[in-house]
Amino acid sequence: MDVAKELRVGIALTIVYILILGYLVYANSHPSKPAPSQVQTQNLSSYTVSDVAGHNNQNDCWLIISNKVYNATDYLNIHPGGAQMIIPYCGMDATAAFDSVMRHDSRAQAALSTIIIGSIK
Repeated sequence: MDVAKELRVGIALTIVYILILGYLVYANSHPSKPAPSQVQTQNLSSYTVSDVAGHNNQNDCWLIISNKVYNATDYLNIHPGGAQMIIPYCGMDATAAFDSVMRHDSRAQAALSTIIIGSIK
């Protein structure tokens, strides 16, 4: 192997090492929150589908995902995909739409755990 190729390989391995180290530092400094399925809903309110349906616009947006109720009103402006991805589902069951997005990873689940307000009766 010539010197230039060895240098490129060394630089590439160094970059990979730095990226892995950076990820580990980030992951350890940002603990994950429990997924919505793990959140205790016993102390939260119960709502009917009709209750949720009344909160159907960008100024008052509730969603149903997996039989849990979320107030997404304040989250609309910080959703990584933009508010336009959520607004059509305000006041509705958004389970299928949420589950169909491949990028909804553990961080999306953690975000849901911060806006849960109850469950469906």
